[in-house]
Amino acid sequence: MSANYRAAEVHAERVLNDLEKMVAPIDPFAIAEQRDILVEVEVCDGPGVSGALMKVGDSFAIACFDRYGSPGYLRFTLAHELGHYFLPEHPLKLFPSGSGEHQSRAGFTSTEPHEREADHFAAALLMPRALVCKTLNGVDPGLAAVRRLHEVYDTSLTASAIRYAKLSADPVAVVVSSGGKVDYCFCSESLRETDGDMWLRKGEVVPPGTVTAGLGSRQEADGDVSLDLWFDGVPPASVYEEVFHLGQYGRTLTVISSTDSIEAEEEMEDRMKKYFT
Repeated sequence: MSANYRAAEVHAERVLNDLEKMVAPIDPFAIAEQRDILVEVEVCDGPGVSGALMKVGDSFAIACFDRYGSPGYLRFTLAHELGHYFLPEHPLKLFPSGSGEHQSRAGFTSTEPHEREADHFAAALLMPRALVCKTLNGVDPGLAAVRRLHEVYDTSLTASAIRYAKLSADPVAVVVSSGGKVDYCFCSESLRETDGDMWLRKGEVVPPGTVTAGLGSRQEADGDVSLDLWFDGVPPASVYEEVFHLGQYGRTLTVISSTDSIEAEEEMEDRMKKYFT
């Protein structure tokens, strides 16, 4: 099964339209109830499985494991399991015998295609593109935009940041790290189009000289850095880096943003020549 993240997002918004739930904040518990899906929440300690989708005959139930006492984490977990329920190929893939239980680790940590699709479904279900664009109109870029989504949609800061990077027209990168090493990275489309290696691999050391590398015991920090500190082969453009320690998750959230386009020096020179000749 090859992943189709955009199709998963489109399907999530179709579900919202069909159920007439396109009002923020989206309530995944109400969506489950409307489809007669039993939802149980169990309080757990420490990392582990985030949730499970169970199928017996034509009936479904969802278990959500509240590991961090975070409403945003719990809502995303439920939305992820709803992705497995709603995405057309998932029930057949996860329950080949017709019944059973499928356990998940939601939150963009899995490399399995169907898990990543469910994550993208969840993000689009909780933060629909049309609503998010209206919400962010006039909001300062970077961590301010992430916090705005977090407040309006009652989503975790991490999920809010990833959705912001996915939908922003500005150059934006979101990096989640732990123990001084990269867990994963998402870049906006405009940043992905930049020349260079716009990819940080899991396990890479957070680059020295960045605000994130110098965070230490502080809760948050910010400052101007050069983009080429983070990504190889990119123009040495000045960008704004904001970093926030996620507390109980043991992770660090970094938001790199700019309101200017990122161009290589020779590209800028070519544009200037065309303009003045």
